[in-house]
Amino acid sequence: MPMLSVICPAVPKALATTRDIRRRGVFLSNKQEPETTFAEAVEKMQSLFAEGQKWSSLSVTLNDVAEDNKALVKDFSRFDPNFAVPLVASLLTVPKYQSNCLRLELLAALAWRHCEGTKEPTIDHAVHWFNEIGKSRSASGEDPAEDVFVSLVTGKNSHFRILEGLWESAGFYTQTLYDIVQTMPNEGHWAAIKKRVDAILTVSEIVCQNAGIVRYQMGEEYPHQVLLSQQLPECSALVEIVRIPFKILEERGVQVGDIAPFIFNHERKDKVDHQRASETSLHINPLAILDSETVTVVLPTCLSIAMRNYVISEVISGGLEDAFDTMLANQFSALLYDTPLLGGPRHASLRWSKIDQHQVSSLGFQFDEGHYVSLHFFLPSIRTHMDGGFSEGFVDDGSLTSALQKDMLDSMKRFEREDGFQAGMTLLIGGGWGKVYALQHFDVQRENWRFESIPIADLVRVSWMPDIEPAYFWRIHDGLSAVGSKGVQIINPNGILNLIGWVRSNNGHFVPHAQLPPEPITPERPLMLNPPLNMLRDVRAEADNAYDKHCAVDESGKCHVVLRRTADSFFESEGSNKLYVSMTDVLDGTITSLY
Repeated sequence: MPMLSVICPAVPKALATTRDIRRRGVFLSNKQEPETTFAEAVEKMQSLFAEGQKWSSLSVTLNDVAEDNKALVKDFSRFDPNFAVPLVASLLTVPKYQSNCLRLELLAALAWRHCEGTKEPTIDHAVHWFNEIGKSRSASGEDPAEDVFVSLVTGKNSHFRILEGLWESAGFYTQTLYDIVQTMPNEGHWAAIKKRVDAILTVSEIVCQNAGIVRYQMGEEYPHQVLLSQQLPECSALVEIVRIPFKILEERGVQVGDIAPFIFNHERKDKVDHQRASETSLHINPLAILDSETVTVVLPTCLSIAMRNYVISEVISGGLEDAFDTMLANQFSALLYDTPLLGGPRHASLRWSKIDQHQVSSLGFQFDEGHYVSLHFFLPSIRTHMDGGFSEGFVDDGSLTSALQKDMLDSMKRFEREDGFQAGMTLLIGGGWGKVYALQHFDVQRENWRFESIPIADLVRVSWMPDIEPAYFWRIHDGLSAVGSKGVQIINPNGILNLIGWVRSNNGHFVPHAQLPPEPITPERPLMLNPPLNMLRDVRAEADNAYDKHCAVDESGKCHVVLRRTADSFFESEGSNKLYVSMTDVLDGTITSLY
């Protein structure tokens, strides 16, 4: 019986790359000494691939990165950190280089750690640094972008643009925690937490405003190998994007004390050397005081995880894990109640039950004659965040998997007893706050049933797309089975959303006509297709832009959360795209439009 495992990451999957391994002489079969045995050659090959995987996933320390870039670090030591650090950091706000986020974050961290001279850099220096780190193993994990470049977090009185960076669905999970924070009391320590959360998100909004980037904007899809100076602003303009004067913060109601939890203690800089390069203390304290009048945002792409990590740290230090787990479950229940699940029914009622420290829930419905969909949700405890933060995942010991599997099988049996039952789909949905999670193997493949998994962030986003309905998911699986029976093998490790993106990019086809071979395709002569792993990017962007949820202020100064009246583009026009509805007023029983 087929076995299924589920791994749902919050960061782009770091895939093994052979580019760097080839450069360093992995394939040495023609140069091996005669006494080298086949077993020894295989062992050496495995060791080198493991080393390549370690670098591609950045399972190395920041000091390892520095050692891998000795000439670059030596060069940095000549430059004034007041100019070099913000120059490099500002490149993270340029949409063209979205897919180079990994190397730019490493560059910014190395500049912050090692710049100690007096020389002022130019754009040409930045070009040189970008190209140099690109030649090292440090950039081997660069992947095409899988999400929008700029996302949005909305509140009752304002909204905040954030850079997604390497953290997929950062906007969704930041919004979730922000909504929970807004339910806290406006007094004492709770009021301070709320003020600090607003402060760090305000910093993000200022950076995006300085960079001239807009909500739900997309960057370029693939990494660049060189930095093109002629396509960048002037050096002085770049520096000022991430260097924010204290007086500007004060005008926005932000005091230095409000951002204090996110400012890195300069005296502890050397501590980051031995921390994992993908999530150092700098990632969760991404602000630096480099002069007396400004704060520099060293890692503008990490402001969202800095905010989330701060909230979670306050919860855990206060011993409020159980209360937070309940609040998070209630937040998702409220969100899913207002979501047309898979483009289908709304007002779904979720009741959560405990499995050890974690929570699970399920629901199901008939979406066509004799066809059912069974949705199973799980929510790890916030306690799991203490193990590895955002970069290391929670791995279930089997208890959560067993409980979910039993629930799935029970649901299948219940639906199979319905009159006229023909077939069904089981959908596994993982919730959380952006941490990676991995479950054990599932044995849930049964006749007349299909299985799929999807993170809750993607479930919500895709559910709001105008042409999505439960039958759409069914047709995707039907089509996949149909082409598979004819000999077409589609290798798609990035989940259902990536497959949807692939099909939509091919006008509804699984196999692009241009890739059809001249000879017939049969199970004996199969065609193997490897869709790009970032096809889900366009699906996510389409979902975000469809309703364009954001905040707007009316003539009286009242802030409204607004979204487009409809996301259906069948009768698309300039006028219909500018017509929005105030959801703030709808919740108060009033209909107000915005044009």
